Amino acid sequence: MTEQNTFDIAELQHKANDGDAQAQFDLANCYYEGNGVEKNNNRASDYYQKASLAGHTLAKMKIGEMHCCTGSIIIFRKEIADGYNEDDAFDFFTKSIECGYLEAFRIIAELYCASEFKDSYHRAIKWYEEHYKQGYVEAGNWLAEICTRYAAFFKIGYGIQIDERLGFELLLKASEYGSEKAGQHTLFKLCIDHKFANSDCERVFNGFKHLANEAESIYLKKLANSFLSDCYAEGFGIEKNIELAEYYR
Repeated sequence: MTEQNTFDIAELQHKANDGDAQAQFDLANCYYEGNGVEKNNNRASDYYQKASLAGHTLAKMKIGEMHCCTGSIIIFRKEIADGYNEDDAFDFFTKSIECGYLEAFRIIAELYCASEFKDSYHRAIKWYEEHYKQGYVEAGNWLAEICTRYAAFFKIGYGIQIDERLGFELLLKASEYGSEKAGQHTLFKLCIDHKFANSDCERVFNGFKHLANEAESIYLKKLANSFLSDCYAEGFGIEKNIELAEYYR
């Protein structure tokens, strides 16, 4: 540590103790990054909290970032404290979102799609669904991404046992949350293999209806409409209705 750094930290410490929100935030950054002082996440968190309470707008976001980092460490089991597990990780992720750190949605999706935790993907899906219901649009977008990725994992057996039925279910869920890519995969699979669709006709019909209404691709809309027409004509997942069959054709 240089003499200049020592003076700067001492000055920040003095101002922070006097209640200067910017100084509290700057000092928190120093402890968080190990800039001029030994890295100390606990002290960083304390000063971010003080700055946040004093009205510093970015301090709460940094607290959210720290929570997200802690959750990420737990997922990868690096430097993990005794007693923590994946449930704790999602508690930290939730705190992160509550602090306004919405980047956590992307980070969690990437963690799950890249890690070996393919046997517990359902925790991530449940967490995203809960936040989507709370009004976080980003949660729906990343939920669709996770479902699409895991559908592929189950189809080819990447790190988990092949389960095409479950993969198909995940593609349907992805289409329900607005993943056009997943919708295309779903429709393609239904075109070549109806044996899974026939066991869940109503949900398949709803998936087609969602895609017909929401898909941005004109081609996908036409394809979805064509399947809706067939559903109404055959009574597949919906009451038979010839007029609507003609309407969607």
